[in-house]
Amino acid sequence: MDGVKRLAVALIDVGIIHVHQMTEQENKQAEEFACQIAKSPLARIKDAAHHLAEAEAMVLFQRAELEAETLLVDELAAREIASSKAIPIIGFPGILRTACLDGIIDVAQMRSILLECQRKGTRYSNTFIEQLCKSIGVRKDGKKYHNNTS
Repeated sequence: MDGVKRLAVALIDVGIIHVHQMTEQENKQAEEFACQIAKSPLARIKDAAHHLAEAEAMVLFQRAELEAETLLVDELAAREIASSKAIPIIGFPGILRTACLDGIIDVAQMRSILLECQRKGTRYSNTFIEQLCKSIGVRKDGKKYHNNTS
């Protein structure tokens, strides 16, 4: 078993990740969502099969009994479709921002993680990264922005 699979199994075992079976109707709905994502002008990959996991997450999110609050989605086309279905979304940068605001990581760590993602091909611009840091109130040099009221 590779490292990623071991991590996933461990996260399932401790209850951080929950696995749910989908009904036939939910599978069909996920396929429809995946097609919508693939057809979006924002989709870089036009193969619906590539977007099936995100579409399945959207379908499961809509189950009332799961009491989901926010769906983690990064790909722009999937975010567009989720928003059109009134699904509240957050991306990886939003998770990092929340972790920063909650004191789990600091702004320098958040910036470092986002820059590493950028180096590995994620399309976060330098301007986006700095705007995210500014939203927390800390500049690149570690000093607080003057217009921060928090």
